[in-house]
Amino acid sequence: MNQEVDNTKTKRFNREWIVPIACGILLFLLFVGLYINFNYTDAKRKVCFNFSFIYFGCVVDVYQKANYYEPNTIINLNDEFVAANGEKAYFFVKENGQNKDTVSFSSEGEHQIELYVDFRGKVSKVEKSIKIGDGTPPEIVQNEVPVVKVGELIDVVSYVTVTDNKDPNPTLTKGSIIAETIGEYSVQIGAKDANGNMSTIDFKYEVIA
Repeated sequence: MNQEVDNTKTKRFNREWIVPIACGILLFLLFVGLYINFNYTDAKRKVCFNFSFIYFGCVVDVYQKANYYEPNTIINLNDEFVAANGEKAYFFVKENGQNKDTVSFSSEGEHQIELYVDFRGKVSKVEKSIKIGDGTPPEIVQNEVPVVKVGELIDVVSYVTVTDNKDPNPTLTKGSIIAETIGEYSVQIGAKDANGNMSTIDFKYEVIA
């Protein structure tokens, strides 16, 4: 009889603690979420919590696709910026109280903007720079398809012409190729100017016995 009473008390004790423990866990998660929201307010928050019905969002970082833009280019912010965590975000700036998703600058140089990031309805802000100047990559033209023997070294510079609108000496990413086996080949080579603009072509060559 005493044993049965003890089991009943134990079961009742276990049930009574379920609700307090669950409430404690929820309060802890809420505290963590509020801490993150108040202490990581920009677009570089490193931690993200997503608990089904409670979401404490974050944007890991914002990446920019291009190095330079030509003067007076209309820059679509949602084409040129991307959230580093891979998820969809909406980018905009504020001008005269209005949200705009495009910017444009007429003068060359580095222009600072306050970029707003709308990620899952939570808006944060980060400082970004827009570089206005030479945004045109070099042009590469292959003048001749070299035919070489196995083991010979192909001097790429001798078979291409590289020009740029600003840089008089753009550099090639691949200066030479070793002809290893017989056949027709295509290798991607690139050219880069002083402002970091880069272009590529498929360089073709043939190897014979």
